[in-house]
Amino acid sequence: MRTVKAFLKGYKPAFLEIPGTEFTTKKLDLLLVNYPYVDEKQYDVLNGNRFYLFFQDEVILEQFQEKINSISFTKEEIDRVLGTILGFPPKAINFYVQMWKEKIRGNLKGFEQMQNRKIGIIYCGCCFVSDVTDFQENVLWLLEKYPYEEAKLDGMFIRIGDERIQVPIGDIRQIRDFHEYIMHHVGVVPA
Repeated sequence: MRTVKAFLKGYKPAFLEIPGTEFTTKKLDLLLVNYPYVDEKQYDVLNGNRFYLFFQDEVILEQFQEKINSISFTKEEIDRVLGTILGFPPKAINFYVQMWKEKIRGNLKGFEQMQNRKIGIIYCGCCFVSDVTDFQENVLWLLEKYPYEEAKLDGMFIRIGDERIQVPIGDIRQIRDFHEYIMHHVGVVPA
């Protein structure tokens, strides 16, 4: 399910639109008229790049503003606020932040190690990176946060490199077995 569709159905709390990219939504005019939003004029959260961050309602917008106004605008703080408001699992947010901290510190070996464990997860309009070791916890978090039948029917997918693989989400055993499979697929031996 596309991110904008999940947002318009009320599944996601927020939707980030970056105009001029290959994924730019055709629903931008509808969003601008019907949803509260912030952009780069109010908050520079994307290094000067244009964006619109739409919210389901004024309450979620106010929560975002409260949080964003309380930070000192480091990359880590911005990534945490954005990841949370966009509805990503906490473990995935932590992984993403830590991976970029390693790169910024110049720890290329640590960054590469994390890159080698990185997978993409796509479900209910959410598309984010995760440590393969956190896969099961992130999947269960997503299924609890977004229990919509339409999302389940649409499916959950992971991306490893250029490969896109559907995740079996029927029960915990399928998820656990799939987790073992992808751990071996990326060359991570379970502890």
